[in-house]
Amino acid sequence: MAGIDRVRSGRIALDGRVLDDGTTFVEPQDRRCVVVFQDLRLFPTMSVLDNVAYGPRSHGAPRADAHTRAREALAKVGLAGFEGRRPDGLSGGERQRVAIARAVVTNPAVLLLDEPFASVDADSRPGLREVLRGVLTGSEARTVIVSHDPSDIADLAATVVRL
Repeated sequence: MAGIDRVRSGRIALDGRVLDDGTTFVEPQDRRCVVVFQDLRLFPTMSVLDNVAYGPRSHGAPRADAHTRAREALAKVGLAGFEGRRPDGLSGGERQRVAIARAVVTNPAVLLLDEPFASVDADSRPGLREVLRGVLTGSEARTVIVSHDPSDIADLAATVVRL
């Protein structure tokens, strides 16, 4: 879906637009599809604010606009006041919140979450699920969550597909 790999057969389409069918291939940056990887992939040398502002900046937003949007996204995930910190100074749950803020700040059409709570201790999971539920409720993004923990899915999903 994200365009990381090309399809071998079949097709991927979003709202009637073919993204990949073996002939047509829309580049990942043009798909409005965002992935939150299990290992988060935060930029270690950037502040929390710059990590979240990275998406808008890479799509041409002026720095001030990107920072405003990043601050709004950080507030949504409960990290207002963390803007100047670096990822290595955050807990697993805080890093996960940064990754979620970075994903939603670009207003994606599709949000892919790979094991979104894997790096979070058991005591922090319910609070992070609540944060994610709030973020998803305010988003129009179609969301795909991959998880080995059924309770992660049960708390967040309207439709469940088991593989």
